[in-house]
Amino acid sequence: MAQVECSKLNEELLEKVSKKIGNRWQQIGRELELKQAQLEVFKKDFPNDHIKHAHLMLLKWFTTCDPAKRTLKTLRDALEDAECTEAVACLPSEAK
Repeated sequence: MAQVECSKLNEELLEKVSKKIGNRWQQIGRELELKQAQLEVFKKDFPNDHIKHAHLMLLKWFTTCDPAKRTLKTLRDALEDAECTEAVACLPSEAK
């Protein structure tokens, strides 16, 4: 099942989701187990650009996390914990 989910989780989907995260990107990054230091680098490199922060954060998670955790469910859970309902709505229906 994770293999099927992973095929639906791609850069295009991450880009759509990143546009709906807003200023909660750091909270979501922490939920996805990214280090605060990495989140600070995104913030420093692109001041005042929450969409860029969110996109870089999601790409970092997608490319570096344990493949077993690289699932729509993991992403959905992090978005729900941060109360990002608009971002959750971007996910494929079977992941909601």
